[in-house]
Amino acid sequence: MNLKEVSTADLVRELARRAEHFDALASLAASVHTQDDIPQQQQQQQQHEDRDAKLVGTFRRFGDFGPPYQVMAVHGNEADIEFPESGEKISVLVEDVRRDPEDR
Repeated sequence: MNLKEVSTADLVRELARRAEHFDALASLAASVHTQDDIPQQQQQQQQHEDRDAKLVGTFRRFGDFGPPYQVMAVHGNEADIEFPESGEKISVLVEDVRRDPEDR
């Protein structure tokens, strides 16, 4: 096909067809990439759960000078803790427990 014989409308239609094809390929590539990431995401999730499970039984403090507490259980993103001095039990975010220093 000679370029001089192609109308502007034909060029626009061809570009639109190619853009749709490109979008379809990009979408397919994204879904394949996402499916490839699933095992990695599952592995990372398992690593977090294993790390959080190791918190159970440890003694920590709220900040440097706060009261000590013991981690009793971890459920997803929450941890059940108990204050040995009072016996009070509450739930807190696991990420907060991770940030608190270990009690010595």
